[in-house]
Amino acid sequence: MKKLLLSALFIFAIAFSADAQTRFGVKAGLNIASQSYSSNSGGTKPTMSSVIGFHVGGFAEIGISKGFYVQPGLYLSSKGAKAKFGSAEATATPMYLEIPVNFGYAIDIAEGAKLHFLTGPYLAYGIGGNIKTKGTGADESKSIKWGSDKNNSDLKPMDFGWNVGATVEYKSFLFGLQYGLGLSNIAVGDGETSKNNVLGISVGYVFGGKSE
Repeated sequence: MKKLLLSALFIFAIAFSADAQTRFGVKAGLNIASQSYSSNSGGTKPTMSSVIGFHVGGFAEIGISKGFYVQPGLYLSSKGAKAKFGSAEATATPMYLEIPVNFGYAIDIAEGAKLHFLTGPYLAYGIGGNIKTKGTGADESKSIKWGSDKNNSDLKPMDFGWNVGATVEYKSFLFGLQYGLGLSNIAVGDGETSKNNVLGISVGYVFGGKSE
């Protein structure tokens, strides 16, 4: 967790000291989160479905050359999925502190409007969330236990993956769509693999000059 925060501070320090044009912005929106799941244990495979969450945070846009830029950010983002085993159901809604570093390219599409294409890696760390179960005879809700011990943990805290998306900017207002493909196995069980996948829909505002 400390390394994640230090990385964020380092990235934003670079943004403040960069000679190139730098803008700052804020974003918030809806997450449609799901998880892929597989197991080689031979047990019954659950039926997976998505859950609705949110993201909120800020970013820096550091100009590299005309149209091109790098966009580091820091977000609070909820992910997770719903898993159904027959009549039993478990819904996980883990909360992450996430640092994406997207590389972007912007083109003019109309007066006062730009279309941005973005792609890049993200690193996230689990900081909270809940798991709700029902249909087991004793419905309950508990806080997620983060760790790698299969006997005492629910999920591994470290998550990383790759983002791809597009944003329309109109007079400093942002309207974006982004998909985050999880590449890290967050399952703690032997022979189990679970990865986060998130479709994000966001609105935002950017401060400063126009993107180059």
